[in-house]
Amino acid sequence: MELYARGQPLGEIRLTGASKGVTLTSAATYTAIPANTDYLLLEGRNYSTAVVIRLLMNPWLWILATSDNLATEPADHSEVQDGTTSNTITATGFNTLSSGGGLLIGSHLPFGGVYVDMSATVNGTASVITVSLWTPNGWVDSGDTDGSASGGVSLAQDGAVTWTVPDTWVPEKIEKIYPHAANHNFYSKGVPAKGLKLYWTRWEWSAGLDSAIVNNLYPINRSSAYSEWVSGRALQTPVQRGPLGVSCLQHLTDAGTANLLVNVATKASGRF
Repeated sequence: MELYARGQPLGEIRLTGASKGVTLTSAATYTAIPANTDYLLLEGRNYSTAVVIRLLMNPWLWILATSDNLATEPADHSEVQDGTTSNTITATGFNTLSSGGGLLIGSHLPFGGVYVDMSATVNGTASVITVSLWTPNGWVDSGDTDGSASGGVSLAQDGAVTWTVPDTWVPEKIEKIYPHAANHNFYSKGVPAKGLKLYWTRWEWSAGLDSAIVNNLYPINRSSAYSEWVSGRALQTPVQRGPLGVSCLQHLTDAGTANLLVNVATKASGRF
């Protein structure tokens, strides 16, 4: 039997998230969209007190680690948003900005933060994070709130690093911000970051971090105007997963609990 989505034949189809549906509450959670996904097939079930499931699709992040302000080729960790532990970042490389180190995280759309999913190996070094946004006046402190911090230690737990998105945040080419970047060839899934105007953030810490391991970094949507889905409604839609496309789902309920079945599929000739 051939399966179809929006009239197009499917290749492989599989589950992501959790069997029998991702458990949702009134607190936002995130489900990664796997590599090679061409279609999303979503349906809610087990609504308990909840009237609606609320849903957003969040933009893909470019995640670059540098130890010298891009004087040398940065490490591209963009796949550290795939929902697995196959791709991780060890925080040892997050030197202080005065040493030229930190993360550069950008997207083709403004985003309101990043949810940090730590491994069991969390950071134990006292440290404070500062996330800056690129503006016409250069880097400006976002005034971020660090939900990954505990007891004055950043990356000590899972949590959301968030900020209020200002009108002054503008997209720019990375080689305009860091001229050295013009000498490098860093890609995300075959798409070069050079030449693209992206909304960039710069992440720096007040102290060099230890060997904490970050499992995933999930973008947080800039909007709180969630789409809403009542019981009995399903969504089938093509998606572009990857650069200039989407990364993950952001979801919750209006109250109580529900489950969201998240199935993904490839085009007829595709495979996971």
